[in-house]
Amino acid sequence: MRDVSFATFARLEDLVTNGEISYGIVQPGYETASGVPIVRVKDIRDGRINQTSVLRVDPEISDRHGRTVLEGGELLVTIVGTVGESAVVPKELAGWNVARAIAVVRPLGVSAQWIRLCLETSGVKQALGGVLNTTVQSTLNLADLKRLLIPVPPVRDREAIAEVLGALDEKIAASTSIVDASVNLATAIYAGALQHDGLESVRLDSMAEHLPGKYLPKEAYAAGGIYRVYGSNSDMGSHAEALYPGGFTVLARIGSYCGSLRWSQRPAWVNNNASALLPVGGFDPWVLRHALARVDMEPHRGGSGQPFIRVDSLMSSVVAVPSYDIRRGIAPVLQDLAERETLACESNRILAAMRDALLPPLMSGRIRVKDAEQMVGDVA
Repeated sequence: MRDVSFATFARLEDLVTNGEISYGIVQPGYETASGVPIVRVKDIRDGRINQTSVLRVDPEISDRHGRTVLEGGELLVTIVGTVGESAVVPKELAGWNVARAIAVVRPLGVSAQWIRLCLETSGVKQALGGVLNTTVQSTLNLADLKRLLIPVPPVRDREAIAEVLGALDEKIAASTSIVDASVNLATAIYAGALQHDGLESVRLDSMAEHLPGKYLPKEAYAAGGIYRVYGSNSDMGSHAEALYPGGFTVLARIGSYCGSLRWSQRPAWVNNNASALLPVGGFDPWVLRHALARVDMEPHRGGSGQPFIRVDSLMSSVVAVPSYDIRRGIAPVLQDLAERETLACESNRILAAMRDALLPPLMSGRIRVKDAEQMVGDVA
């Protein structure tokens, strides 16, 4: 395997079929149980498409947006809200469509995986950030996406880089499988507990305390910080201090992801567009986490241009929970699964950081492919 030579650049529009990039369904209408599944922004994370809770639309609506009906092999790029997330469409999603906030890229002459790797480089990310419209929420215009400069070294060099980084992606996929299995098993255990007699109806503010996040200026982020910083929809970096102790649920309070939930097993900082839900009233944090996951957030959403969660409404809602004895019985198992999930997530962050650090010097030739192979091989 040879070393990489200096990469040339091309506009993205010159690397796609007919120079066209299209966005998806503008008005999906009401959900149709037997309809066409569509991919939304929230379904794309870490280079993967979550297929577990998709929205289905009337087939006639999908047909009117035939340009974005998927065949498999396309690259999806988020262009509204969380901009720049991307994933290659697997073949099993043929016939699906996408939402308005997602661009469909059909590569020509380069692979979809190569473009996805390029979107992860700091230079491309900075270019994207420089053209965003942030008046209401972050939005990337298709014209600006088409003008994005993509490095295009010779094909053998691209294949060499993709092979090295693909090994890291395989390790990340293995850890992600552990995360998914842990969450799915915990969810099933909690759902089973709800089948027992003696369910209790509890107001959410009797089992959880809502604590707001706190603004953190950019200069406060630290590469060596040991505590994660949670935003409304993603990790924002790290900090030297934690705002809240471990064992809490992160609520996205403002923005297009408002109402989505994440879990923090470790102490962490929560930024001001999110908040923390900590257990009170003798409830275990792991039980609270799964009780919250079953709350319908839609009645508690407000705002039009900038969506938000009406916290008073949410906290006054009533939640059905297992009896005290059942809760105490399942809490240790949920805790163990949460720890297993957290360890896999931490492994993924290390692997992703290595991938992101290797990508620019590999493309420029500052690191030899065989040296990168050695580094990747040394990672457990």
